[in-house]
Amino acid sequence: MGRQYDTLKRRGVEVLAIGGSDVAAARRVQEAFRSPFPILADPDRTVYARYGFGRFALVIQRSGTVLIGRDGRLRMVHRTAQPQKSLAQRQLADAVAALEA
Repeated sequence: MGRQYDTLKRRGVEVLAIGGSDVAAARRVQEAFRSPFPILADPDRTVYARYGFGRFALVIQRSGTVLIGRDGRLRMVHRTAQPQKSLAQRQLADAVAALEA
């Protein structure tokens, strides 16, 4: 997502990452990865649960990408247990274009 951040911002898309730990840990991750977008904390994992993220099989973490329209409606959820296989650039571009339509 970081590589696509400037393109997304130009299209009016705000990017937020949400981590499942405390504020201090979220800050460390943001600094370590030099994230251009905010990384928020969700220590009780309420947001994770709401979008179907979280642990399954006790050890595997499911994360993903969520797009919410300006009207507040959920437009897309992409879930993965393999962060390196996160949403592809083309998929994201198509989803953002659909938001603008």
